[in-house]
Amino acid sequence: MDGSVVHPLIGRYIYKGTSSLNSGKSIFLELLKVAGTVVITLVITAWFSGPSDIEYKTKSINSYFNMPNALEDKLKIINGNTEIENISVVNFGLYNRGFSDYEKVKIHIEIQDDKSAKLLSSNLLPPERLTTDGIAKLTDSNNQLSGYSIDVFKTSVDDDYYLIHLIFEGDEAPEVKIKTSTKNIEIIEYKEWKDLVWLVFIVFLGYTAILGPIAILGHYSTKRSKSRYLTTLKRRWAENDQLSKDQVDFVAQVFVEERDRKTQGIFTKIKNKITATE
Repeated sequence: MDGSVVHPLIGRYIYKGTSSLNSGKSIFLELLKVAGTVVITLVITAWFSGPSDIEYKTKSINSYFNMPNALEDKLKIINGNTEIENISVVNFGLYNRGFSDYEKVKIHIEIQDDKSAKLLSSNLLPPERLTTDGIAKLTDSNNQLSGYSIDVFKTSVDDDYYLIHLIFEGDEAPEVKIKTSTKNIEIIEYKEWKDLVWLVFIVFLGYTAILGPIAILGHYSTKRSKSRYLTTLKRRWAENDQLSKDQVDFVAQVFVEERDRKTQGIFTKIKNKITATE
């Protein structure tokens, strides 16, 4: 588009403006809208995908001390005063990837497949940035470990987590499950897809932060350009005695609207076609 306008009474006038630049600015604005929509969608998705969930990763290690046969008779594993053959380990990493801390959380530990498994040691360790204050063991009627209580379960920062560390006697770790009795909180397996969501969120957030000022600057620059364009048209057409002031204002506005329509971004054009009514 060369910015030319034609009227039967006035003839052709060419506005040497920045239609191509305006088109580029329009694209910036449309991309900004898309980026903003993606960011908002990701936040809503993360929020409704379980803001009150505690996610966990688990790992079991059998035969923790894997000694060569030549050393089996020379090395011994002593628990207190008792010699044992080996130990096995079960770890749970607990993550709070919600938007707030959880209060008065109770984590219950259940040994599933081997009720006779002997638990030698257990700990719940908070992330390194926190202390163990507010963490306490829970015991059953036989004074055996049944879980832990946490006064304030903090949100995870930089992917840190609470660690439940269980050590059992024997070569094979038993199956262990964890659950919670805390109202409105669930313990679920770690959602790997959330890592991708937050990565995309950060990328689009940075993209929006960079593109935003450019789009805003382009928007106001376009408004100033349009104002100068409108003023030029009115002045030139007002010199023609065949048009009244109201006619000049009307015709100039029509030409500006047509110019805006031709420089619309692709997304706006699609939206206008979808929402157009006969």
